[in-house]
Amino acid sequence: GVLRAEIRHRRFYEPSVDGRITDFYILPEFRRKALGNQFLSRASAELKKMGAEMITAEVPSQNEIAVKFYTKRGFRSLVQAFAGRRQ
Repeated sequence: GVLRAEIRHRRFYEPSVDGRITDFYILPEFRRKALGNQFLSRASAELKKMGAEMITAEVPSQNEIAVKFYTKRGFRSLVQAFAGRRQ
């Protein structure tokens, strides 16, 4: 599996430091074996050691598997994303 995360400093927001999970993937044959929980717990602990006061994850709303995974673990939606063409 792979989990990529970063620390972000948010100058005008509280909390001012967040840990953001940007990519998280486990091969299908290794899913449903608690590896996702282990990856997430380890990443959260490491991000907190680095100063993160909040942990967030970027997930496309259409990715129902990921949305269920994070929701089941206490994450909630923070923003509504909009996409479109600029004219």
